[in-house]
Amino acid sequence: MRFFDGELFTNKNDFELKVTILMHQDELDVAKREAEVEAFRFISQKIGVSTNLETIDQIKQTVQIKHSKKISFLRARVQGVVSNIEVGINNLKKSSKDLHNVSYDNNSIEKESKTVIGHIGDLGQFKTMQALAIIWERSTLIDELIGDFNETDKTMESISNYMKKNPNSIPIKLLLTVESLISFESELIDNLESSELKKYVEFHFKEMHECKKRVIQNAYDTIENAFVHEIDSIIRANWILISIGQHDKIIECIRTAITQEFYAKMESKDRNNIVLYLNTLNELIENLPEQLELLIPALPADIDALELITSFSNTEIFKILTNYRDSMPQTASLIDAMIKCMKDIECTLRALLGESPSNDFLGLMMELQSSFEKILYDDYQKFLNNIINLDESSVATRRDGIYFTPAPKDMIDRLLDAYNFAKSSSLDIASVIRENLIEILAKSFESLGNNAMSTGKTKYIMGMTNNSQDAVKCVTDFKKSNPHLILKEDFATLTKPWVEIRKKGLLALSENIFVRSVGSDEEFRVNFHDILDNITDSLEDMSNHLYQPLYKKLLGIVSHEFIPHYIQSFLMKPIMPKPQDQEEFESVIFQECNTLSSLFNSLEPNLCRNSMETIEAFRDFMSDDYDNLHDLFHIIAKEYSDFTPSLAIALVKKRLDNKNADLKEVSDAFEMMYKNIDTSRNDHFFNQDLAKKSFLK
Repeated sequence: MRFFDGELFTNKNDFELKVTILMHQDELDVAKREAEVEAFRFISQKIGVSTNLETIDQIKQTVQIKHSKKISFLRARVQGVVSNIEVGINNLKKSSKDLHNVSYDNNSIEKESKTVIGHIGDLGQFKTMQALAIIWERSTLIDELIGDFNETDKTMESISNYMKKNPNSIPIKLLLTVESLISFESELIDNLESSELKKYVEFHFKEMHECKKRVIQNAYDTIENAFVHEIDSIIRANWILISIGQHDKIIECIRTAITQEFYAKMESKDRNNIVLYLNTLNELIENLPEQLELLIPALPADIDALELITSFSNTEIFKILTNYRDSMPQTASLIDAMIKCMKDIECTLRALLGESPSNDFLGLMMELQSSFEKILYDDYQKFLNNIINLDESSVATRRDGIYFTPAPKDMIDRLLDAYNFAKSSSLDIASVIRENLIEILAKSFESLGNNAMSTGKTKYIMGMTNNSQDAVKCVTDFKKSNPHLILKEDFATLTKPWVEIRKKGLLALSENIFVRSVGSDEEFRVNFHDILDNITDSLEDMSNHLYQPLYKKLLGIVSHEFIPHYIQSFLMKPIMPKPQDQEEFESVIFQECNTLSSLFNSLEPNLCRNSMETIEAFRDFMSDDYDNLHDLFHIIAKEYSDFTPSLAIALVKKRLDNKNADLKEVSDAFEMMYKNIDTSRNDHFFNQDLAKKSFLK
């Protein structure tokens, strides 16, 4: 069942008759009038001889012969559609113009048929034969046209099959044929009033629209991948885009092709290899004109290949460089390589095209240049920090048993690396940053020493203390071989930190000896001789791993640090076993102090002379007459400015004969002598709050 033009058809032949009637209105209208005249004459003659209708067949044959030329002409026109689709479609366009008039002819046929049926009894044989002649004539024409449209359907089907078998093709002639068919569809729809019939026609031509979209999309794809297609394909693709009014799309697609070619070749390179990656980018830009030469014959005449290169460089290359910078760690090597690459690109654009890069391109290059110095400092500091962090695990031993670490030399080498890198960079800022590089190195030397001391590890501290001597020699040698880098004033800047490191290292080693050998000051009152043995063993071990000049200085520091711990031990815990009288007390004091004096003398008499005098002064302070105590107090306070009168009185009270002394007078004498002591050194050897603190400082 089919619904068409407001009528429901249950028979296919009726439906085709209805559609065919709507075709070729002009030809049929003329045939109608001629058939009416002929039928009228013929029937008039027959009426004169016979009144029956047996001559109907003869009338039909006569009319058919009469109009056989017209029918043949129409058949030839339709046949042209089948044999040559392009010419046929043009004829179909003309035929479609007749569609509007065909509907009127159809109405005329219907009215005349009804008239014949309704009034056949009244009109008689004449009108009946006239109506039958018209119906027969037009049915014959409709049958012929239906066959011709079937051939057109076959052509559309062949187009669809071709595109299915060749989905990536871009046939120009086929596209023209499809556009003609679509144009015919549009005219056909315009001449139809029924919405249902319009939907039917749209559905019938749907595949032609899809074929057109497919061909156009193939044209886009061909140009967007121009570097892998033949020139012929690119030319046909360009022709198609121009024919549909999308000339500007060609430039866009060519840029896409260049971009894809760039990214394809760049992706094969290691992004972490900065020099290789950026050199590849620059080479691709230099070779781009040669590559485009292959495409120029396929491009429309009004498209300038050089303008394409300029546009591409100012947009896509800028984007590639920006993305690369943002995706990579910001290092001086990256920034310098990018600056060199962008300068080369700028030179290429000016030399090949006579064009300047865009403001965005130049702005990015200026931004990189301004940030290069700071990033170079950051990289330099990172290298130095890595050396500092790894130095503890790098302690080594020379053949003579001396501990050392490679940090000083490694750090000085990084200074040379940074300077040479800055000198060979695209900006050549070596002379500008030289002083800052030296200053950063000096501060890193300080950090290296502080890091070693903070670990508290004796072996590492000994190695760093030895480094203080090696580093000075290393700086001296480096200055001789690089006089342009290390000037006279720079030598003091680089050696000064090592003087502090040596001082801090010896103090830290001395403190470690007491922490490990003594534990707490009150232990002197219990295990005096064991403590001396432990200290002696520790010093002997250090003598095997320190440079001898440094070891001798350590002995002076140890002896100087030792005395306050020993003296204040009397304020922490009583002598065990407890002496019965002052004489027994003095015996213990004499024995211990003389042992210490002998130890200092055996280690290093010259460096330990002050310590020996101080320990002997303390021995006498705890045993001599009270009238002489102020002089002995002055000897001790002169060596240790924080040996205050209050500490001295506390020690006097530990004497077993203090009941016979005028402590007020003794204290006043101490106060008077202490006024002559230089306290500006801010010594911190003695614990001023002995009741609360019993361990070493």
